[in-house]
Amino acid sequence: MKVCLINNLYDPYSRGGAEQVVKNIAKGFIDDDHEVVIITTKPFRGEEKKAIEKIKIHRFFPWNLFWIGNIHKHNPVVRLVWHFFDMFNLHSYFKIKQILKKEKPDLVITHNLKGIGYLIPMAVKKSGIKYFHTIHDVQLAIPSGLLIKGEENSWQSKCILTKLYTSINKKLFSYPQAIISPSKWLMDFYKEKGFFKNQKKEIIPNSVVDIKTSYQSLADKHQFLYVGQIEKHKGVLFLINTFNKIKNSNAELLIIGDGSKLKEAKKIANQNHRIKFLGRLPNKEVINLYKKSGITIMPSLCYENSPTVIYESLAYGTPVLASNLGGTAELIKEDVNGYIFKAGSADDLLDKINFCLNNKDKIKKMRLFSAESIEKFNLENYINKILNL
Repeated sequence: MKVCLINNLYDPYSRGGAEQVVKNIAKGFIDDDHEVVIITTKPFRGEEKKAIEKIKIHRFFPWNLFWIGNIHKHNPVVRLVWHFFDMFNLHSYFKIKQILKKEKPDLVITHNLKGIGYLIPMAVKKSGIKYFHTIHDVQLAIPSGLLIKGEENSWQSKCILTKLYTSINKKLFSYPQAIISPSKWLMDFYKEKGFFKNQKKEIIPNSVVDIKTSYQSLADKHQFLYVGQIEKHKGVLFLINTFNKIKNSNAELLIIGDGSKLKEAKKIANQNHRIKFLGRLPNKEVINLYKKSGITIMPSLCYENSPTVIYESLAYGTPVLASNLGGTAELIKEDVNGYIFKAGSADDLLDKINFCLNNKDKIKKMRLFSAESIEKFNLENYINKILNL
């Protein structure tokens, strides 16, 4: 059959885990001999259609003040106006209907729609096509998509504009026939707020394309790995501050990624030669570092759904040390494929890092169990679960 996947961003404009999830799903459907159409955005005006590796991709610029990829460059007032036009973007509504009429897919699966338009669920419904929506974060209840530890009851989340935003989205996202969530935590978050009352709801963890059960030798030094955006809410500044307290000269922290807080992160590191900033790296190099590293640290200070970094790390045999926010704990089994620490607690994180340093043999043994723990999340199983819906 023909499957249409709609997401706000897609290669080469990917920024986070949701884009990788969509890319994996596209590959899974292609491998299963289905046709795949991607609808996504582009950063400049106009339209573009091309085929890449058997996937037909439609890109367009949704009429608005700016492109979703540039949202961080604008002040809160401008973003507020942008959010209004994004929710009721008639240009996207008619553009999506036009593409769906031409492509005639059998199934549409939408993902992150922030920046491409929240009228899309209505457009798909009116096209009469079987329709599922996958949730990736809290963006339908909180415009930024971020719920920070300690700010659960802040005025921003309780103000009248946020309540109005949430109320409208309950209606706009009542159109999909099924709602898919990678974590129970995120589904429960929306259920508690009154979303998706009359729709089928399924928990389907994200897929892993490549699971390895043979590994390279660990690096001579005990490498701890951070992979992600260099932003405060991701906890990387907190991680660097904590790692500076480590006395073991054999411990290294490798930081892969970039972001608006990179300069501040380097300042906090204060030329600590055991903390290395590697920038954004090609996927092959990231995989190579997963294979050599002892532990991947995910120190997030915001509630996470089902982070792609955890899946990738475990797939290459690297246990994960992660904060206890959101759906993260659903993937981590203590003493089997990693450890959980209290989010924002430097003492707890420090204790866990020192435990790993003092139990290197145990960490080595966990490598095989790390990959085995997510074998059930392989791509073939994911596609079968979608088709069974």
